[in-house]
Amino acid sequence: MNISEDENGEMTWIKWFCSLEENEFMCEVDESFIDNDFNLYGLENSVPHFQLAIETILQLEYSQEITPDIQQEIDEESKKLYGLIHARYIVTSAGQQKMLRKYEHSAFGCCPCMKCNRYPLLPLGLYDNPGMEPVRLYCPCCNDIYIVPQQFASRKLDGAFFGTTFAHLLLLQLDEHPKNAFHYIPRVYGFKLASSDYERPTDYPHFTGLRQFCHL
Repeated sequence: MNISEDENGEMTWIKWFCSLEENEFMCEVDESFIDNDFNLYGLENSVPHFQLAIETILQLEYSQEITPDIQQEIDEESKKLYGLIHARYIVTSAGQQKMLRKYEHSAFGCCPCMKCNRYPLLPLGLYDNPGMEPVRLYCPCCNDIYIVPQQFASRKLDGAFFGTTFAHLLLLQLDEHPKNAFHYIPRVYGFKLASSDYERPTDYPHFTGLRQFCHL
């Protein structure tokens, strides 16, 4: 592994993991948070080699001998465990501040809806349990959810690494965020179409268009 170094010149698994392009939506979880058993309660049931995964993340000496055939398993489980810990961390004050800085710099992209005027998006999980759906993007302006576009390597991240609470909790910390009042009305030669005569393409049952730019 090509693990980066912290400000003291010491290599950290967390900094290395978060520096990977596919993890660009994630922030660095404080080691003190991971080292607190209270914050990890219940996660041991989600990861087979839980203790070894924790030792990998915190770069502690393994508590038991590791054979080469399970090292790869532990590496994968460490990534999953970090993601589940990340979901808990980003609803804390410290985690919210780190994600807020990303949000303020539009690190998660901007809403593709024209009427939102490129309003910044937030990552969102549709489920809190892993393995259900990948991460989605939520627009506070139009209150809609979008599939992550292809240009983001983070599009394959598990939605459970962000959870269902984070985005909305973060927005509660902000003084205000606009809700667009623009409502497009389809017209033919200047005459409004009746709602019964018009459907969005994404409402068609067999629509196969560019869903990353469409509502879910």
